[in-house]
Amino acid sequence: MISTHKHKKLTWVDLENPTKQEILSLAEEYKIHPLVANELLTESERAKVNVYDDLMYLILHFPKYDRQTGEISAQEVDFVIGSDFLITTHYESITPILETSKIFESNAILNRGNTDTHAGFLFYLIMQKMYEYTEFELDHVNRKIKNVEQKIFKKRNDVMLVEEISSVGKEIIDLKNSIKTHGEILNSYEIAAKDFFGNKYMYYVMAISGEFNKIWNNLDGIKDIFDELKNTNDSLFSARANDTMKNLTIIAFLTMPLSLLAAIFGMGVRSTPFYTSDGGFWAVVSIMAVASIANFIFFKYKQWM
Repeated sequence: MISTHKHKKLTWVDLENPTKQEILSLAEEYKIHPLVANELLTESERAKVNVYDDLMYLILHFPKYDRQTGEISAQEVDFVIGSDFLITTHYESITPILETSKIFESNAILNRGNTDTHAGFLFYLIMQKMYEYTEFELDHVNRKIKNVEQKIFKKRNDVMLVEEISSVGKEIIDLKNSIKTHGEILNSYEIAAKDFFGNKYMYYVMAISGEFNKIWNNLDGIKDIFDELKNTNDSLFSARANDTMKNLTIIAFLTMPLSLLAAIFGMGVRSTPFYTSDGGFWAVVSIMAVASIANFIFFKYKQWM
Protein backbone atom coordinates (compact mmCIF):
# COMPACT_ATOMS: atom_id res chain seq x y z
CA MET A 1 0.00 0.00 0.00
CA ILE A 2 1.32 3.41 -0.93
CA SER A 3 0.30 6.78 0.56
CA THR A 4 1.51 10.12 -0.73
CA HIS A 5 1.43 13.37 1.23
CA LYS A 6 2.44 16.69 -0.32
CA HIS A 7 2.89 20.22 0.86
CA LYS A 8 4.48 22.89 -1.34
CA LYS A 9 7.74 21.40 -2.61
CA LEU A 10 7.94 18.60 -0.03
CA THR A 11 6.63 15.10 -0.77
CA TRP A 12 6.31 12.21 1.65
CA VAL A 13 5.70 8.76 0.21
CA ASP A 14 4.84 6.06 2.75
CA LEU A 15 4.84 2.41 1.69
CA GLU A 16 3.49 -0.50 3.68
CA ASN A 17 4.43 -3.95 2.34
CA PRO A 18 5.48 -2.45 -1.01
CA THR A 19 5.26 -4.43 -4.23
CA LYS A 20 8.13 -4.68 -6.69
CA GLN A 21 6.25 -2.52 -9.17
CA GLU A 22 5.70 0.23 -6.61
CA ILE A 23 9.42 0.25 -5.72
CA LEU A 24 10.52 0.31 -9.36
CA SER A 25 8.12 3.15 -10.10
CA LEU A 26 9.42 5.22 -7.16
CA ALA A 27 13.03 4.41 -8.01
CA GLU A 28 12.52 5.78 -11.50
CA GLU A 29 10.62 8.87 -10.35
CA TYR A 30 13.02 9.88 -7.56
CA LYS A 31 16.25 8.56 -9.12
CA ILE A 32 16.82 6.06 -6.31
CA HIS A 33 19.98 4.00 -6.52
CA PRO A 34 19.28 0.39 -7.65
CA LEU A 35 20.89 -1.04 -4.50
CA VAL A 36 18.55 1.02 -2.32
CA ALA A 37 15.53 0.03 -4.41
CA ASN A 38 16.44 -3.63 -4.04
CA GLU A 39 16.77 -3.34 -0.23
CA LEU A 40 13.37 -1.68 0.06
CA LEU A 41 11.72 -4.88 -1.18
CA THR A 42 12.67 -7.05 1.78
CA GLU A 43 13.23 -6.70 5.50
CA SER A 44 16.78 -6.40 6.81
CA GLU A 45 18.17 -7.63 10.12
CA ARG A 46 20.88 -4.96 10.17
CA ALA A 47 20.56 -1.23 10.71
CA LYS A 48 22.53 0.94 8.33
CA VAL A 49 23.03 4.39 6.85
CA ASN A 50 24.25 4.95 3.29
CA VAL A 51 24.92 8.32 1.70
CA TYR A 52 24.60 8.96 -2.03
CA ASP A 53 25.01 12.12 -4.08
CA ASP A 54 21.41 13.25 -3.83
CA LEU A 55 19.88 11.15 -1.04
CA MET A 56 20.49 9.31 2.24
CA TYR A 57 19.27 5.82 3.07
CA LEU A 58 18.70 4.66 6.66
CA ILE A 59 17.43 1.38 8.10
CA LEU A 60 16.30 1.54 11.73
CA HIS A 61 14.46 -0.90 14.00
CA PHE A 62 12.02 0.08 16.70
CA PRO A 63 10.40 -1.99 19.47
CA LYS A 64 6.78 -3.06 19.13
CA TYR A 65 4.74 -4.45 22.02
CA ASP A 66 2.18 -7.07 21.04
CA ARG A 67 -0.72 -6.81 23.49
CA GLN A 68 -2.04 -10.26 22.56
CA THR A 69 1.15 -12.25 23.09
CA GLY A 70 2.78 -9.84 25.57
CA GLU A 71 6.03 -9.98 23.59
CA ILE A 72 8.26 -7.21 22.24
CA SER A 73 9.56 -7.52 18.69
CA ALA A 74 11.56 -5.25 16.39
CA GLN A 75 9.82 -3.54 13.50
CA GLU A 76 11.84 -2.10 10.64
CA VAL A 77 11.46 1.32 9.04
CA ASP A 78 13.48 2.33 5.97
CA PHE A 79 14.04 6.03 5.24
CA VAL A 80 15.05 7.41 1.85
CA ILE A 81 15.76 11.10 2.43
CA GLY A 82 16.19 13.53 -0.43
CA SER A 83 16.26 17.30 -0.40
CA ASP A 84 12.55 17.69 -1.13
CA PHE A 85 11.17 14.18 -0.61
CA LEU A 86 11.05 11.48 2.02
CA ILE A 87 10.18 7.84 1.40
CA THR A 88 9.36 5.57 4.35
CA THR A 89 8.99 1.84 3.95
CA HIS A 90 7.72 -0.63 6.54
CA TYR A 91 6.26 -4.12 6.44
CA GLU A 92 3.43 -3.77 8.92
CA SER A 93 1.16 -1.00 10.14
CA ILE A 94 3.03 1.38 12.46
CA THR A 95 0.93 3.70 14.61
CA PRO A 96 3.54 6.49 15.08
CA ILE A 97 3.93 6.86 11.31
CA LEU A 98 0.16 6.98 10.87
CA GLU A 99 -0.09 9.69 13.53
CA THR A 100 2.79 11.64 12.00
CA SER A 101 1.04 11.60 8.63
CA LYS A 102 -1.99 13.20 10.29
CA ILE A 103 0.23 15.88 11.85
CA PHE A 104 1.92 16.49 8.50
CA GLU A 105 -1.44 16.87 6.74
CA SER A 106 -2.60 19.21 9.50
CA ASN A 107 0.49 21.36 9.06
CA ALA A 108 -0.07 21.38 5.33
CA ILE A 109 -3.70 22.42 5.71
CA LEU A 110 -2.96 25.12 8.28
CA ASN A 111 0.24 26.11 6.45
CA ARG A 112 2.34 26.11 9.59
CA GLY A 113 5.38 24.35 11.01
CA ASN A 114 8.79 23.60 9.53
CA THR A 115 7.80 20.38 7.75
CA ASP A 116 7.59 22.23 4.43
CA THR A 117 11.24 23.37 4.55
CA HIS A 118 12.91 20.11 3.56
CA ALA A 119 12.72 16.36 4.19
CA GLY A 120 15.12 16.57 7.13
CA PHE A 121 12.48 18.27 9.28
CA LEU A 122 9.93 15.61 8.36
CA PHE A 123 12.43 12.90 9.31
CA TYR A 124 12.89 14.66 12.66
CA LEU A 125 9.12 14.70 13.21
CA ILE A 126 8.79 10.98 12.47
CA MET A 127 11.73 10.03 14.71
CA GLN A 128 10.32 12.14 17.53
CA LYS A 129 7.01 10.28 17.31
CA MET A 130 8.72 6.87 17.07
CA TYR A 131 10.76 7.56 20.21
CA GLU A 132 7.65 8.83 21.97
CA TYR A 133 6.04 5.45 21.42
CA THR A 134 9.22 3.69 22.53
CA GLU A 135 8.86 5.53 25.85
CA PHE A 136 5.40 3.98 26.18
CA GLU A 137 7.06 0.56 25.92
CA LEU A 138 9.46 1.55 28.70
CA ASP A 139 6.50 2.59 30.86
CA HIS A 140 4.94 -0.82 30.24
CA VAL A 141 8.11 -2.60 31.41
CA ASN A 142 8.34 -0.26 34.41
CA ARG A 143 4.85 -1.28 35.49
CA LYS A 144 5.79 -4.94 35.22
CA ILE A 145 8.91 -4.38 37.33
CA LYS A 146 6.85 -2.67 40.07
CA ASN A 147 4.44 -5.59 40.02
CA VAL A 148 7.36 -8.03 40.39
CA GLU A 149 8.76 -5.95 43.26
CA GLN A 150 5.48 -6.20 45.17
CA LYS A 151 5.33 -9.96 44.66
CA ILE A 152 8.93 -10.46 45.77
CA PHE A 153 8.34 -8.84 49.15
CA LYS A 154 4.95 -10.49 49.58
CA LYS A 155 6.67 -13.89 49.14
CA ARG A 156 4.36 -15.03 46.40
CA ASN A 157 4.62 -18.42 44.63
CA ASP A 158 8.31 -18.82 43.79
CA VAL A 159 7.88 -20.81 40.56
CA MET A 160 5.42 -18.34 39.04
CA LEU A 161 7.53 -15.40 40.20
CA VAL A 162 10.69 -16.80 38.59
CA GLU A 163 8.79 -17.19 35.32
CA GLU A 164 7.54 -13.60 35.54
CA ILE A 165 11.03 -12.29 36.31
CA SER A 166 12.39 -14.19 33.30
CA SER A 167 9.65 -12.69 31.11
CA VAL A 168 10.48 -9.14 32.21
CA GLY A 169 14.19 -9.80 31.67
CA LYS A 170 13.48 -10.97 28.12
CA GLU A 171 11.47 -7.82 27.40
CA ILE A 172 14.36 -5.63 28.57
CA ILE A 173 16.78 -7.55 26.36
CA ASP A 174 14.41 -7.26 23.38
CA LEU A 175 14.10 -3.51 23.94
CA LYS A 176 17.86 -3.02 24.09
CA ASN A 177 18.45 -5.20 21.02
CA SER A 178 15.86 -3.33 18.96
CA ILE A 179 17.46 0.11 19.41
CA LYS A 180 21.07 -0.61 20.35
CA THR A 181 22.40 0.43 16.91
CA HIS A 182 20.60 3.79 16.87
CA GLY A 183 23.50 5.64 18.47
CA GLU A 184 25.97 4.69 15.72
CA ILE A 185 23.43 5.26 12.95
CA LEU A 186 22.49 8.71 14.24
CA ASN A 187 26.16 9.68 14.55
CA SER A 188 26.70 8.78 10.91
CA TYR A 189 23.50 10.58 9.97
CA GLU A 190 24.70 13.72 11.76
CA ILE A 191 27.84 13.86 9.62
CA ALA A 192 25.91 13.33 6.38
CA ALA A 193 23.02 15.66 7.30
CA LYS A 194 25.38 18.57 7.93
CA ASP A 195 26.57 18.46 4.34
CA PHE A 196 23.10 17.66 3.06
CA PHE A 197 20.95 20.25 4.88
CA GLY A 198 23.44 22.73 6.36
CA ASN A 199 24.46 23.86 9.84
CA LYS A 200 21.00 25.14 10.81
CA TYR A 201 19.65 21.61 10.70
CA MET A 202 22.14 20.40 13.33
CA TYR A 203 19.79 21.48 16.10
CA TYR A 204 17.21 18.93 14.93
CA VAL A 205 19.83 16.22 14.51
CA MET A 206 20.98 16.82 18.08
CA ALA A 207 17.35 16.76 19.22
CA ILE A 208 16.88 13.33 17.63
CA SER A 209 20.06 12.06 19.30
CA GLY A 210 18.91 13.57 22.59
CA GLU A 211 15.62 11.65 22.42
CA PHE A 212 17.50 8.43 21.76
CA ASN A 213 19.99 9.05 24.59
CA LYS A 214 17.13 9.75 27.00
CA ILE A 215 15.47 6.45 26.11
CA TRP A 216 18.75 4.52 26.26
CA ASN A 217 19.61 5.99 29.67
CA ASN A 218 16.11 5.18 30.95
CA LEU A 219 16.50 1.66 29.65
CA ASP A 220 19.84 1.31 31.44
CA GLY A 221 18.19 2.55 34.63
CA ILE A 222 15.36 0.04 34.24
CA LYS A 223 17.87 -2.76 33.71
CA ASP A 224 19.81 -1.75 36.84
CA ILE A 225 16.62 -1.77 38.92
CA PHE A 226 15.61 -5.12 37.44
CA ASP A 227 19.03 -6.62 38.18
CA GLU A 228 18.81 -5.44 41.80
CA LEU A 229 15.33 -6.95 42.17
CA LYS A 230 16.49 -10.19 40.58
CA ASN A 231 19.44 -10.38 42.97
CA THR A 232 17.13 -9.60 45.89
CA ASN A 233 14.74 -12.36 44.84
CA ASP A 234 17.65 -14.79 44.44
CA SER A 235 18.88 -13.89 47.93
CA LEU A 236 15.43 -14.30 49.47
CA PHE A 237 14.94 -17.57 47.62
CA SER A 238 18.32 -18.85 48.86
CA ALA A 239 17.50 -17.74 52.40
CA ARG A 240 14.16 -19.57 52.31
CA ALA A 241 15.83 -22.64 50.81
CA ASN A 242 18.51 -22.56 53.51
CA ASP A 243 15.84 -22.17 56.18
CA THR A 244 13.99 -25.18 54.77
CA MET A 245 17.17 -27.25 54.71
CA LYS A 246 17.90 -26.17 58.28
CA ASN A 247 14.45 -27.31 59.44
CA LEU A 248 14.80 -30.62 57.62
CA THR A 249 18.23 -31.14 59.20
CA ILE A 250 16.82 -30.39 62.67
CA ILE A 251 14.00 -32.86 62.10
CA ALA A 252 16.52 -35.46 60.95
CA PHE A 253 18.65 -34.97 64.09
CA LEU A 254 15.60 -35.05 66.35
CA THR A 255 14.33 -38.28 64.85
CA MET A 256 17.74 -39.97 64.58
CA PRO A 257 17.83 -41.11 68.26
CA LEU A 258 14.28 -42.37 67.93
CA SER A 259 15.21 -44.39 64.86
CA LEU A 260 18.29 -45.73 66.62
CA LEU A 261 16.32 -46.77 69.75
CA ALA A 262 13.55 -48.30 67.63
CA ALA A 263 16.16 -50.31 65.70
CA ILE A 264 17.87 -51.51 68.90
CA PHE A 265 14.71 -52.56 70.69
CA GLY A 266 13.28 -54.01 67.51
CA MET A 267 16.10 -56.53 66.99
CA GLY A 268 14.17 -59.23 68.89
CA VAL A 269 17.22 -60.45 70.85
CA ARG A 270 16.28 -61.94 74.23
CA SER A 271 19.04 -60.07 75.99
CA THR A 272 17.53 -56.76 74.92
CA PRO A 273 16.26 -54.78 77.93
CA PHE A 274 12.49 -54.98 78.50
CA TYR A 275 12.24 -57.87 75.98
CA THR A 276 10.24 -60.07 78.37
CA SER A 277 8.76 -57.31 80.49
CA ASP A 278 5.00 -56.78 80.37
CA GLY A 279 5.51 -53.01 80.41
CA GLY A 280 8.43 -53.09 78.00
CA PHE A 281 6.60 -51.24 75.20
CA TRP A 282 5.78 -48.28 77.44
CA ALA A 283 9.27 -48.26 78.86
CA VAL A 284 10.78 -48.00 75.39
CA VAL A 285 8.30 -45.26 74.41
CA SER A 286 9.24 -43.33 77.56
CA ILE A 287 12.95 -43.61 76.75
CA MET A 288 12.32 -42.36 73.21
CA ALA A 289 10.25 -39.44 74.53
CA VAL A 290 12.97 -38.47 77.01
CA ALA A 291 15.58 -38.66 74.23
CA SER A 292 13.48 -36.42 71.98
CA ILE A 293 12.93 -33.86 74.73
CA ALA A 294 16.63 -33.88 75.56
CA ASN A 295 17.53 -33.29 71.91
CA PHE A 296 14.99 -30.50 71.67
CA ILE A 297 16.38 -28.76 74.78
CA PHE A 298 19.93 -29.15 73.44
CA PHE A 299 19.00 -27.56 70.07
CA LYS A 300 17.27 -24.70 71.86
CA TYR A 301 20.28 -24.16 74.09
CA LYS A 302 22.57 -23.99 71.02
CA GLN A 303 20.06 -21.66 69.31
CA TRP A 304 19.91 -23.97 66.29
CA MET A 305 16.14 -23.60 66.18
